[in-house]
Amino acid sequence: MEFSQNAQNKLLDLVAIDRNIMANQQKKLTNSTKIKLEELKARLPGIEATKVDNIAKINELKKNVNKAELDVENISKRIEKDSQNLNSTQTNPKDLIQLQHEIDNLNLKKSELEEVELEVLSELEELEQKEIKLTKMLLDLNKEIDSLSLKLNDEIRIIDDELNSFFQSREKIVLEIDKQLIDLYEKIRKEHGIGAAVFANNICTSCQISISPAELVQIQKTPKEEIVRCDNCRCILVRN
Repeated sequence: MEFSQNAQNKLLDLVAIDRNIMANQQKKLTNSTKIKLEELKARLPGIEATKVDNIAKINELKKNVNKAELDVENISKRIEKDSQNLNSTQTNPKDLIQLQHEIDNLNLKKSELEEVELEVLSELEELEQKEIKLTKMLLDLNKEIDSLSLKLNDEIRIIDDELNSFFQSREKIVLEIDKQLIDLYEKIRKEHGIGAAVFANNICTSCQISISPAELVQIQKTPKEEIVRCDNCRCILVRN
């Protein structure tokens, strides 16, 4: 397979463009803003789930507080009623001791309920403070995500502009090279990563392996128009 030296040299221009394309594609994949954005987005579900769980606990505690308040209110009414009966001149003296005993028990019960209510209110306050922190955390996180998203869009746009420029240059060069040579180059590139490289100082600049003396003699005997390939990485060796 023979091609002009000029056509083979154009392969090196193609190699340079393909390297730039791969470098920019890699930049998109390893973009630090993209990685940071993915990390922040990965935190969202956990915080949102914690917030939902916290709200459920708050609602449950509020129910407990309302119940405790109602119980305390009902006991207070009973104490008030019993106290009125105790102080009434119409109350049978025999019932006074029983009433006093009931009032004492009700006051004790009321104190216990009020103590429980205070504990629940304290726990409720902690959860409400936690809710404020979680809300702020989500707000700050979403703001940072929005900011990084805008930054990433700008960075990706710049990379895409460069890629489009390289793709246009590639199409132009491909049209200037014989289709058979392009097909061979693409086949090698697909199989081995690099399709062509400069052969200089007895070294393949693709794999950086020195050519054996016997192979070097064979290459030197081969006309420059004829395609030669590296025995190691199989890329086309472009000779100057």
